[in-house]
Amino acid sequence: EIDASFGSLSRIENDQTNPTKETLMKIAKVLNLREDEISYLLGVSDGPVSEETIENAVKFVSRFLNPDERLFYLVDDTWTLLYYSEGMRKLLDIDPQIAELVLGKNILELCLSPDFPLARLFSKHNYDEFISNQVDFFLEESGYRRMEPWFEKLVNKLNMYPEFKSAWKDRERKTVANSLERTFQISMGGADINVAYTKTRLEQFPRIGIIEWELKM
Repeated sequence: EIDASFGSLSRIENDQTNPTKETLMKIAKVLNLREDEISYLLGVSDGPVSEETIENAVKFVSRFLNPDERLFYLVDDTWTLLYYSEGMRKLLDIDPQIAELVLGKNILELCLSPDFPLARLFSKHNYDEFISNQVDFFLEESGYRRMEPWFEKLVNKLNMYPEFKSAWKDRERKTVANSLERTFQISMGGADINVAYTKTRLEQFPRIGIIEWELKM
């Protein structure tokens, strides 16, 4: 289906020759790869996302979601936090003076850190369930990059948390659609509130995804 001879494919497989971009795109089409996986295949997903790209993505998203009211944040293809809305900052009660210090951190690392104010929104049971779902999400989105140094370094670092070790055990990568919604419960004012959690890839910015929380009052 990719119009390449067996000999050509064999040389590519054995690192004897580099495939052209055209061949890689044909392979991606046959395998029905996602945009972020295609970027990875083409070798354009190395290094941090540029500040200009982040700024443009924030401007694009803000045309549809009011940052002061809506609960959302942007992550790259390694699950690094790039931006979060003012609404999310208020919900988490993050001091404005240190609001930017969490940028550049991995989402799983933030979710598990006792210094980050997320856990206090959950009961113990709901928190464990939330972490388990986050690990599932992470593997679904980034599991194809298991062999990269950053992935192994991150997992080794997160293994200090028992919640992560429990959730990580025996997990396998799954295939997901472009948009995936899950629900979880947080506690506010003594009441349990359901939250719809949706992650969608931005087609205009292949390395960036938006995660939105919607409170179901």
